[in-house]
Amino acid sequence: MRGSSLICSSCSRAVGTRSLNRSIRQWSLLSPHTRVQHLVQTAPRSFRSPSTLPENGTRSSQILTGESLRSLASLEERIQKALHSTKSSPTESDVLLALQACKSYAGFRLQGSAQSSAASTPTSVLLSLDECQPAEPVNHSPSSRGASEQQTLGSTVNATGSGAIISSKSSSLKSLQSLTGLAYKIISHPDVFITPSILASYVSLQALIRDPSPIPAVFSLYANKSYTPPGSSKPRQPNPNQIKYAIPSHIASAALDVAIESRDMSICLDIIDTSYGAPAFMKAKLVRRAAPAAVAGCLAPFAIYALADTMAGYQDEVDHSLALKYAFSGLLAYVGFTGSIGMVALMTSNDQMVRVTWIVGTPLRYRWLREEEREALDKVAQAWGFSEPNKWGFEEGDEWELLRAVVNRKGMYLDNPALMEGME
Repeated sequence: MRGSSLICSSCSRAVGTRSLNRSIRQWSLLSPHTRVQHLVQTAPRSFRSPSTLPENGTRSSQILTGESLRSLASLEERIQKALHSTKSSPTESDVLLALQACKSYAGFRLQGSAQSSAASTPTSVLLSLDECQPAEPVNHSPSSRGASEQQTLGSTVNATGSGAIISSKSSSLKSLQSLTGLAYKIISHPDVFITPSILASYVSLQALIRDPSPIPAVFSLYANKSYTPPGSSKPRQPNPNQIKYAIPSHIASAALDVAIESRDMSICLDIIDTSYGAPAFMKAKLVRRAAPAAVAGCLAPFAIYALADTMAGYQDEVDHSLALKYAFSGLLAYVGFTGSIGMVALMTSNDQMVRVTWIVGTPLRYRWLREEEREALDKVAQAWGFSEPNKWGFEEGDEWELLRAVVNRKGMYLDNPALMEGME
């Protein structure tokens, strides 16, 4: 079930236990108002209500200190004080600095874990035993006794080193999971407006922690979370299909890389659905990339007419109006035919396709609009499947069958036999 990996256990306090049994698609079926109200109601009381601090306190000035990096509780307390030091809503810089504090804490914990792991290796333990124990006289004991003592020392060193490493890793993992919950509480706070910069900072934090489980829910929250504009007391409900709520490509790509590294197929597919597969992303691509070409196509006849008029003035063999007609017709036909061929070549190019291709008969406009989605699915297929091309198509398992079903449902083909090497 993909719903079990919707969000990590540390974020269950902010999202609620019921949502752990929902998939990301069932979560998106809820109305935006109901979803955000659920997030607000299940958030801890200390984070829902402003703290009683002096209003003249300055925000974000004392978060990144050495004391706050030693304890997650002190870090959370400082972040709450910084975000609620005044009656106004937290600004983008305040939220960014709070997330930066979480990054610093994660880096501090990871660095400490790496140092403790390096210090707890069997080699270091053996060296420490060699330094601490006093030198003993040479004892010519039987070989069986020497082998027994060597085996005992080796087992002691291995047990000590591996136990220290496991304890250090489990402690670090627990603190980082709690940090994931803290970051989610920050970004899902009712007074926080999620901007692309905040979203990018959150994704980079989860990449540092290597926990992509809450990213799909945050992507859905980015487009559906209500906010209160400055100077207004009435919250405004956004339209998730608007262009401004499209997930930027570089943020979606970074989130997908984290999910691939964690080897979680369901999270990868959820990230693709909430970013590249969202209607807002396709509308944004249509407006930002197709609109300039359409405007240029509309202005081309006027530019061609002006150019033809200028060219007709350089001759005196025929009438100016007749020369203008010939020049305008020729230039317009050349630009029109050349542009049409170039557009078809652009939309039908398939050199970038490796394992995921379009089903025959898919309209060209759909291919162009959803190329990033196909590319992301292709990236996931290459990461999960065999690296040898001659083994493609022989993958098995539940995750691979899930990927194949999702690809087919989206009008694509995974490992089309007609396009494989040697099948031409």
